[in-house]
Amino acid sequence: RPFEIVFDLDPPSRASFSLAVKAALELHRIFAGFDIVSFPKLSGSKGIQIHIPIADRRFTYSETRLFTAFIANYLVDQFPDDFTIERFKKNRGNKLYIDYVQHAEGKTLICPYSTRGKEDATVATPLFWDEVNEKLKLETFNIPFVLDRLTKIKCPMEGFFEQNNDSLTKIISIIKEKSNEYS
Repeated sequence: RPFEIVFDLDPPSRASFSLAVKAALELHRIFAGFDIVSFPKLSGSKGIQIHIPIADRRFTYSETRLFTAFIANYLVDQFPDDFTIERFKKNRGNKLYIDYVQHAEGKTLICPYSTRGKEDATVATPLFWDEVNEKLKLETFNIPFVLDRLTKIKCPMEGFFEQNNDSLTKIISIIKEKSNEYS
């Protein structure tokens, strides 16, 4: 049973990073409307990952998959020119891939504060939501910058494991009920 739900926002290139910012902000807006606490994190490569804690591991991966699929499909429906859930890179064009499939048993994601094997030594850095905006630059968050940042501010993911996100229970229950109606 997962202790978190994660959305991996994967733009076609670093040059399209603004699509990751747009998707992250849309997810934040949706989650705030559902009273869901979420935490953004730079992937350290070219995108952003959004983490939603589940304090008591009350859901199975298949239950959380219903939620991630629902949200990803909703975003694609709202912004079909910007986002896709197409798994094959060759079929995505210049759209951001909302990878909700990566959130599954046995799948891995980069951990917070992990360095990446990139030329500019970028780090998978947790962010505060107010940092996720059009001024955000992935390349700023390299090893020296992040080390200095950690001496000046608290970790944006502080309190992560104390978040219950109780509203997920009702949301997942409704999605489950609706998906059974159409099965």
